[in-house]
Amino acid sequence: KGILKGNLPVLLMTGFCGGFSTFSTFAYESLVLFQNGQTQAALLNIFGSLIFGMLGLYLGIKLGGL
Repeated sequence: KGILKGNLPVLLMTGFCGGFSTFSTFAYESLVLFQNGQTQAALLNIFGSLIFGMLGLYLGIKLGGL
């Protein structure tokens, strides 16, 4: 109780900011690929990230339920 109370804001900000920085990097890299005329690579980046992210989520839920 006491340990989490002091560290909770740090934990929340790390996750919150980490999520934004990860997404902004993904968006930036996809945009640069589009701007450089690498449409196939950009689409592969977008859909690959989505598919593997959802697969990872599914596996995490399944493995966490064991």
